[in-house]
Amino acid sequence: MLQLPLLDAKACGQWIPSRSWICYRNTVLPVLTPHICSDSLQKAIRLLGEGHTCVLCRGEKTWISDLRGIRPVLQFTGDGNDLHGCSAADRIVGRAAAMLFVLAGVREVYADVMTEGAITVLRSNGIDCFCKQQVFVINNRTGDGPCPMEIAVAGIESPEDAVTAIRQALQRLNEKGQP
Repeated sequence: MLQLPLLDAKACGQWIPSRSWICYRNTVLPVLTPHICSDSLQKAIRLLGEGHTCVLCRGEKTWISDLRGIRPVLQFTGDGNDLHGCSAADRIVGRAAAMLFVLAGVREVYADVMTEGAITVLRSNGIDCFCKQQVFVINNRTGDGPCPMEIAVAGIESPEDAVTAIRQALQRLNEKGQP
């Protein structure tokens, strides 16, 4: 995976106060720093660092999951939880997870690894996003192709349509005996 270098914002031709930025493929992107993320996001990131796979926080309310893949976000939204305004921290966020976060109404998302497509989805829906590493594609668990959830949402622009495609892909995987 690509580790992006930190660059001074002025070197990218822009002056941006009190933030750290990186320049990637001629795009200036914000980098997570403690003074720009909310207390809820800092809490979610801390809990993620304790070994959980997905954490959502809003004030004193916290949702924590140790499930793999896209299942935590599906579980949180499927349980009828009101997640509007939550801060989310996840290990890996691709377009599929990003669309679920949009539907959930979260306000900011952090991921250890986030795809360019996820960043586009989140930002176009007014959701702040931060990541340690930005990648072009997420591989499947065996490493021999792209993530099946990313394949399922390829070409889909509507988060509502994405949920249907994600559920169908999960059903197909379950029928094949894949977790």
